[in-house]
Amino acid sequence: NERVFQTNEEAVKAGIYEEFVDSMLLKGLSAREVPREPAGRAETPAREPAEVPSPGAVSPETVMGYRVQLGAFNEQEHAERFAGRARERLASFMVYVRYYHPLWKVQVGDCRTREEAERLCDTLRGRGFPDAWVIQSGIQR
Repeated sequence: NERVFQTNEEAVKAGIYEEFVDSMLLKGLSAREVPREPAGRAETPAREPAEVPSPGAVSPETVMGYRVQLGAFNEQEHAERFAGRARERLASFMVYVRYYHPLWKVQVGDCRTREEAERLCDTLRGRGFPDAWVIQSGIQR
């Protein structure tokens, strides 16, 4: 019963491509409401969500686009810590932590075109993230 899609965009439109868990949703926050921790302050543990979104859930606000990935981690805690440091250095960019089985991935941006994502990637490499690379992803409108 598995459907085959010719492109990732077709899968996004069908509502199944983004099989991820966004760590901000687990905390009961939208990605746009990410708290900014003051420098030097210890991170507080995530509170338990009232309801965990299903991994296959795709928001109607999601479209196919690109992000820049900064890293992938086995442990959510390590990804969150890395994302916190990235948010401090990249205050003007959206930083996401998402779980794509089996790893927690730290990603930046909501780019509509590959060219826009490549420019963002160059900027991020210049800001101390030399291993950044562009990925195709569902993004926020």
